[in-house]
Amino acid sequence: MVDYIVQKVVKDVYILRLNDSSTKYFEALWEIPEGVTYNSFVVFTDDRVIVVDGWKKGYEQIYIEALREVVEPGNINYIIVNHSEPDHSGTIPTLAKVAKQSLILGHRIAIEILRSFYGLEANYRPVNDEELVKISDGETLVIHYVPWLHWPDTIVSYFVEKKALFSCDVFGSYGIPSRVFYEELGDDEKRLFNYYTKKYFVNIIGKYVDWVNRNLSKLSPLLNNIEIIAPSHGPIYKNVETPLSLYRYLGSKAIERRKTVIVYASMYGFTENIINTLIEEIEKKGIHPLVFRITDKNQPIYSELITELFDAENIVIGTPNYDSDIYPSIKYVAELMKAKIPPDNKRIVLLSSYGWGAVAARKLKDVLSEKGFRVMDMVEFKGRPTENTVDFLKRVVEKITQ
Repeated sequence: MVDYIVQKVVKDVYILRLNDSSTKYFEALWEIPEGVTYNSFVVFTDDRVIVVDGWKKGYEQIYIEALREVVEPGNINYIIVNHSEPDHSGTIPTLAKVAKQSLILGHRIAIEILRSFYGLEANYRPVNDEELVKISDGETLVIHYVPWLHWPDTIVSYFVEKKALFSCDVFGSYGIPSRVFYEELGDDEKRLFNYYTKKYFVNIIGKYVDWVNRNLSKLSPLLNNIEIIAPSHGPIYKNVETPLSLYRYLGSKAIERRKTVIVYASMYGFTENIINTLIEEIEKKGIHPLVFRITDKNQPIYSELITELFDAENIVIGTPNYDSDIYPSIKYVAELMKAKIPPDNKRIVLLSSYGWGAVAARKLKDVLSEKGFRVMDMVEFKGRPTENTVDFLKRVVEKITQ
């Protein structure tokens, strides 16, 4: 049974929230055991009805049922498409068919995408950056174009009189919150959703981190007049500083001092042995590293691994040689790092075991260097590490824990 809620958010604003616990891999890529929500909103003015964003493709009929709990679709005047990705636009074609008189507002790129994805010919009106749209006598909409958060079509919609910012993926999170508002969550759940927001940011927006503060600056004139921020994933915020401060931190590419993340692959225990020695030496310095293992008994959650790497100062990667190359799973981690992780101010150490040819660490260094990552040291050893190898490793630990 599909789980959704319809709830009044503030006066004249309703949320239609689909709680999706069946999707295990967001974008068919990122592991989300915590699930995800799709938030659509219905806004009423004195004489107009506006729908902001929709649900994921595949839930069209259930969406219309949920919508009818608030309004008859034939009475809808505007449909705002902040972002055309199918987890938000998947229900728009069905909605447009039953809301025949509605006008679809979106960036011109979003309109092009809707046409190409769905063959949807409807009443469209492109909107521009900082455009004021007079919805009715009592409501003005301000559009802000925020490209690459995370597609080139992305806009956020600010309803002036309602002091509500509908931000779609911006400030969104994974997870299915127990309450609609972040402020109504318990302290433990708040901490959890802070992490889910960070995880979503790194997985989805990380590649475009340089656009974050550039786009946030566009919103700065609004900040004193925003009373709610309503993303299309996760909770709604009354305290706008909560999501803004997290985005400023992540957008600044800041690192957490001495935070150390270790990821390694080990087929038969040789790489794992040296990693265990490394962990012991690091813990002697009062640092408790986060360790992600790729072995015959363990596989990491890559969506969480890449999240922890984002603001780590120290990154240690262990790889055995495999077919005279980098171990495949580690090569995948390196490609994710290149795509999602800023290389600024990171200290990287590579460890590699080999049987007959020392190539993996050197190839891995070349791969990471392409994106500007700085590899401080490489520790390579044939078979089992020698005392000299361990001594060298201890000196490396001294350098990265200063």
